[in-house]
Amino acid sequence: MKPFNRILSLLFPIVFAAAGIFLIVISADKIIKVANHAYTPTTAVVDHIDIIPASDPQDSDSETVYVRYTVGGTEYLEYLSESPNDVKVGDTINIIYETAHPEKVTIPGTSGAYIRIGLGVIAILAGIVMFFRALAGR
Repeated sequence: MKPFNRILSLLFPIVFAAAGIFLIVISADKIIKVANHAYTPTTAVVDHIDIIPASDPQDSDSETVYVRYTVGGTEYLEYLSESPNDVKVGDTINIIYETAHPEKVTIPGTSGAYIRIGLGVIAILAGIVMFFRALAGR
């Protein structure tokens, strides 16, 4: 095996494992904060939606939803880290923000966090399999 290919075959598993760990950590953080009531619920109005066209016509476009809400007399315009389905500009939606950091906002619920944890576990397992295959020289 060429040295460059050998390096790549060892680097990819590390990247997969690191991505998996990252997904698990950020998702677990949200689950823990929700369980510890570190979020405060409120309502917000959808201010605007940025649509990012997919590079492949068969893929769907991605959206970034921006909401406007007020906390303690201060108005915030922030993007949602997780976006609800089928919202339009002007819709009023339920959100939660970090009590200590009102600029950090997301939608209620943790189902997306559990999905990301599952993807993180899959990425780590894929990294482990690739690592052992690289050691075996395949």
